[in-house]
Amino acid sequence: MVRALAETQEDVLPRSVTGNIDFGPSAVGLYAVGVGLVEKLWMVSYAASTVLFPRVAAETEEDRRKEFTPLVARTVLWITALAALALVLLSHWIVLVLYSETFLPAVGALQSLLVGIVALSAWRVLANDIAGRGFPGLNIYTGLATVLTNVVLNLLWTPRYGIVGAAWASTVSYTVSFLGALFFYCRLSGNRWTKVVFPQPSDWALYWRTAVALGQWSYSKMQGLR
Repeated sequence: MVRALAETQEDVLPRSVTGNIDFGPSAVGLYAVGVGLVEKLWMVSYAASTVLFPRVAAETEEDRRKEFTPLVARTVLWITALAALALVLLSHWIVLVLYSETFLPAVGALQSLLVGIVALSAWRVLANDIAGRGFPGLNIYTGLATVLTNVVLNLLWTPRYGIVGAAWASTVSYTVSFLGALFFYCRLSGNRWTKVVFPQPSDWALYWRTAVALGQWSYSKMQGLR
């Protein structure tokens, strides 16, 4: 049920309101273009959460669990944020090259969705930790609050602002998801929210070792192709 609710919240809601309010097929198409592009940023959190859930569920030492999940969450959050920033700067040209000038109005919706996508990337990590601890019902409460927020804001903003209003409604609702999961996670784990959101001093050494290892792996692969 939790997974089904998450898939509904992530995939159906961004499209549902534009389908229910008659802006015509052109508006729905433009919105679909924006959603399709920003969804690519979810790949990092998909991969991380897939690994996280079984590890949290199997981990018996709370101290290790309390360190691992915040590390994954903040890393995913900031990687997604940097990718979102790049997409903001390049979105005009990406839409122009991949589609055409006709689809340039989708840029506004695309950019409006990006903040929510960043928030939702961290939500997925925290939601998997919460479920792995044996409290999947808390994710349902967060999901219900998200759905309610999305519906109310779409009714208020979409008729007035069109696809950009629908995009901002999704962004706010995704942020509600993240804040709800952050609240429940901190209550369950005892971690401070700053540890989940902001990089810690020890992270940089880990990132450097990871970058070096990836560089060495890439170099060995290139050598093997010669």
